[in-house]
Amino acid sequence: MVLLLAFIARPVLATGNLWYDKFVAYESASGGNYYNSTNAGTLGWSESYMLRSYLTLYDLTKSTAWLNKFTTHVDVMIANTTDTDGDGFQDWKTTSYGDGGNYPYLVFDGLVCLPIAQFVRLVQQNPTTLSAYATKAASYRTFIENEIVPKWVTASSYPGNCWVQVDASTGYYKEPTTFESLPGAVFNPLPYNMMAPYAQMLYAMYDVNGNASYLGKANQMVRYFNLGFMTNGTAYKWWYCNIANPHLEDTSHGNLDVEMALESFNRGGSSIISGTEIGKISNALTDYMWNQNLATPLVKKYVDGSGTDYSHTLWLTGWVRLTQFNATNWYIAANQFRTLTPANFNHAFTVAQIMAWDPVKVQNQGFEYVFHSDATRPARWTRVGAAANVCLDTANKTAGKYGMKVQSLSGDGLWQALYQDWKEWKANTTYVVTYDRKVNGAAGGRIFMYNTATSTVVGSVYDFDNTGWETHTFTFTTPGSTSAPLRIYLENHDRDAAGTAYFDNVVIKQQGDAW
Repeated sequence: MVLLLAFIARPVLATGNLWYDKFVAYESASGGNYYNSTNAGTLGWSESYMLRSYLTLYDLTKSTAWLNKFTTHVDVMIANTTDTDGDGFQDWKTTSYGDGGNYPYLVFDGLVCLPIAQFVRLVQQNPTTLSAYATKAASYRTFIENEIVPKWVTASSYPGNCWVQVDASTGYYKEPTTFESLPGAVFNPLPYNMMAPYAQMLYAMYDVNGNASYLGKANQMVRYFNLGFMTNGTAYKWWYCNIANPHLEDTSHGNLDVEMALESFNRGGSSIISGTEIGKISNALTDYMWNQNLATPLVKKYVDGSGTDYSHTLWLTGWVRLTQFNATNWYIAANQFRTLTPANFNHAFTVAQIMAWDPVKVQNQGFEYVFHSDATRPARWTRVGAAANVCLDTANKTAGKYGMKVQSLSGDGLWQALYQDWKEWKANTTYVVTYDRKVNGAAGGRIFMYNTATSTVVGSVYDFDNTGWETHTFTFTTPGSTSAPLRIYLENHDRDAAGTAYFDNVVIKQQGDAW
């Protein structure tokens, strides 16, 4: 009975939230279109985006209805794998490229298995909450470890060993030499975007199994990508691939490159991409690719911003995640999709990323993402005071990698705080704030919404002094005009006393919303 109850989830319903409702409408009509396919190209370029969207929706709503959809799709997809080439590895193949043969592709294995690996990691990191999915996660892990990963490094497999070790810290995958999978050139190495999702998959699997070879190959692919950066004013640009006569990377394929770089940067200590480098990747969009118009934003086709081709302007799945470093990235995507009905899985996943970085819900709610130039500061939040006193905390948290500490010192009278400017809210509307909190010492903690124009608190100030973690909820009603500049503050309630307030999972939602 316990196992069955764990699968019962809140229904997936429309809520009145623009982005959630767009996604639900698309998923309800088209979510089942592709997972029954046996074509690796269809699964990679379409279904994989829906699988990743389901994981994003679960992360936002904590409704396991999204995980149930995920496992329904993945179970069918894995059951449809075959060993048509007789090399002992079950996989997916496609005739979409090449000379008409039915071939496996590293990029599609990466695209399809990335969300599967992320699901396995999610279940492993939440063994109690998601215990009902443990058996499925274990079977998915076995599939990736036994069927997918060894195929690309085994000399006797159909594609053969495609790994190339450049030096001790750099490597890449090449096109198989046993068949012509990518006519027109000798892709040695493969294009960056074809390695990118596979590298991300290896990162996720390393988090699951601790296999050093997974981490090593992922890092070495990122380093190979890193070596291809070229300065373009305030930004970086890069080629589609490192072979003779390439073209500059385009916006659509660049999503995969950006996501690989983000994954590396957000890993912290093992990161190959530095904060300066990720900042320059972000600048490619805001300084060159975007048309500099937020009312009618458009994004150019190439990462250097050259030309007047805007045909890739809606392909922003990875680019919108750069909101971690610049809030403008969210508006570049959101202001294109506000009046747009999603027409494909890529659009749906972009909407899911818009949801994830929606400022009305609070950006970086769990403090899991760091600012590009300061690893002690959570992205999208602003510090008041000293870095040593207002910083990320790996020991005091309720979920994920980090919680947030705000520490006052006895008698110094200095203000220590963290805040985020709150955007996209509706006037005369009641909102609910939920957050995790505890304190250590006499300074205590407090949280409140503040109107910076009138220097007044919106609603009430909420002080607390509990020494064990607890979740607290409060409501407030917004002003009558959305022009009021509002800001949510996390701080100590006595700045002259010694003590620390800890916060995690700060979320704002409109009253009545399911999430």
